[in-house]
Order: sequence, then C-alpha cells, then structure tokens
Amino acid sequence: MNITTKLFGEISINEERIIRFVKGIIGFPQLQDFLLIHDSEKQGSISWLQSVQEPAFAIPVMNPLDVVPD
Repeated sequence: MNITTKLFGEISINEERIIRFVKGIIGFPQLQDFLLIHDSEKQGSISWLQSVQEPAFAIPVMNPLDVVPD
C-alpha cells in the first residue's frame, strides 16, 4: 500500500504496521489510522505518528526515557 505524506512524500507501507485508534485521537476523532515513522536521515530519537488518512497530519513522538532515564 502507498500513502502520501507531507513530510516524507509518497511511501510504501505494510498494512500490518498501521496502528488503529478506534475512536481517533484526542481532538481528531476522524483520524483513526496511523503509521509510526522514524526519520532515519536525522538519526534522532524523534519518530512521527503519521496519519494514513490525512497527508499533512503527523505528530512528533519519542520515548521519554531517551530524555530522562528512569
């Protein structure tokens, strides 16, 4: 399956990697399907929760333990 994103352009994804939020996410109930994308070019700890339905919607996410170890 191919999707188009604002940050990464057109990418090919495995549908098994899609994360579904049945009720959407807070403030965006219409957006239910997301893909977790790591920007390997920047090699940082930030990944992106990219909407499959809305190309311009991507939220930066990261593991908090990368910033403040337990």
